[in-house]
Amino acid sequence: AGSYVHVQARSERYTLSQNLTSFHKKTPLATLVRIHRSYIVNLTNVDSFEESFIFIQNHKLPLSENYKADFMSKIHLL
Repeated sequence: AGSYVHVQARSERYTLSQNLTSFHKKTPLATLVRIHRSYIVNLTNVDSFEESFIFIQNHKLPLSENYKADFMSKIHLL
């Protein structure tokens, strides 16, 4: 069993055989930001956020304390 990344695009879902850290390093888009050990989001798709959650369409994703400062600094640049 290896590591897998599931990429949710607008209408498709892709599965890649690599871990999330490797995916993030190989995909150097300024709008991609890690929000949790299990999630990276594209800031341009964020609809809203609260203290510990990010909302994208009908998805509620956790915002980890470990990644919150980085997310907050980048979301305010948009």
